[in-house]
Amino acid sequence: MVDGWAEDVAMTHVAKAILDEQGYHVIIQKASTDMILASMNNEDTDLFMGVWLPYTHAKKLAKFPGLTHLGTNYDNGRIGLVVPEYVPVNSIEELNQHQDQFNHRIIGIEKGAGLTTGTDKAIVDYQLDYKQINSSTIAMITELQNAIQRKQWIVVTGWQPHWMFGKMKLKFLDDPKRYLEKQKRLKPIPEKVLAKIIRNWQNSFLNFILMMKTCLTF
Repeated sequence: MVDGWAEDVAMTHVAKAILDEQGYHVIIQKASTDMILASMNNEDTDLFMGVWLPYTHAKKLAKFPGLTHLGTNYDNGRIGLVVPEYVPVNSIEELNQHQDQFNHRIIGIEKGAGLTTGTDKAIVDYQLDYKQINSSTIAMITELQNAIQRKQWIVVTGWQPHWMFGKMKLKFLDDPKRYLEKQKRLKPIPEKVLAKIIRNWQNSFLNFILMMKTCLTF
């Protein structure tokens, strides 16, 4: 799993609990998306819960055609640029009107993430006079929390499902050109389970996917 990706962490631990009940010995490995996919391709890792399709991770996934999509575990996801509700900006197209309030910065997550790449392209596509500041998901959330405490303006890269939308009053900025939206979906965004299917696990995970669709909330 990718440490700091809330939905990936949650789903991975739920999957581990299910497999533990089936008598499997499960080891959770933490790494970047690229490293996890390469490890799966080398048959050193069996399952990854955090692949976002059809766009965000498509290029990363295309490098490993031997990996198999097992199913969709969450189909109401979203990515984009996010601001606190008190910020009177509602669209990405409005950002250039408020460069000084945002200090010309978009607070991002890890370099190499699909959302990071999509945001860089959106900056160009919308001709934004902004720079994406990349560090980690945890650092982004910390900066967001600190800004909200001070009622400061801040724009970050964000996605749902994520617990920060339950803890803080946030909103996505409208994306008129659908640039970030189309990075995640053509329909409601599927977050797909990717696996080298081990036949003895398949029925357990098909049941798991059905459970996730009906029971899991963030």
